[in-house]
Amino acid sequence: MSTTLTQPTIMVQAMTTTATGSTAVASGSATTPTPTQQITTAINKALRRNPGSGPGGPGGPGGPGGSGGPIAQAANLLAVVPQAADVCLMGSLPAIFLGNRSKAENFINGIQAYIHLNREVPGFTSPMKKIALTLTLMQGEKVARWANDMGQALDELDPLTDNIPALWTTFLEEFQEQYLDTQAAD
Repeated sequence: MSTTLTQPTIMVQAMTTTATGSTAVASGSATTPTPTQQITTAINKALRRNPGSGPGGPGGPGGPGGSGGPIAQAANLLAVVPQAADVCLMGSLPAIFLGNRSKAENFINGIQAYIHLNREVPGFTSPMKKIALTLTLMQGEKVARWANDMGQALDELDPLTDNIPALWTTFLEEFQEQYLDTQAAD
């Protein structure tokens, strides 16, 4: 019996260089948002933020001075995560997070350790599934609204184009801002 694994087909637009040789632009994509921009927009919308605030805003990834230039954005298209071979889960999940700031760092470290341990299990390399797993372990009044908003943002993303490492990184930054920032309101 043989098993055939298929990889998603990714189309990459041709890159052209201007006469000065200093700027590369994806042809035909002047107004099309990149997957990273779409992720940032969806999360900002879910968290009811104004455009330009938070990651992806001015100075953040995708903003002026950030790492979201055309070449980096084209590279993000190539970072869609394929599925792995079938292996078993190992370790144990961290305790349910109820919103207690003193336990937030241990919770997120526990999630990351569990994900790293199981990275060869199908789905554990998927940023969308990492977020969904984390949200299932966030329960109670202190986290319900934030977790619901993040879940809605996740539902609005396209798994074929938005399931990139920047999504997990942005989620971790948002978690840190919400629960690890001691200056933020409860």
